[in-house]
Amino acid sequence: WMDESMKRFDRLISRALSTWCTISDASGTTL
Repeated sequence: WMDESMKRFDRLISRALSTWCTISDASGTTL
């Protein structure tokens, strides 16, 4: 079950990162 939850968590992180990148691009800010 651990591996499955890790994959799910990884997918969540990826989605959060891409969302953050989109927001950053839109507002013209960078990390």
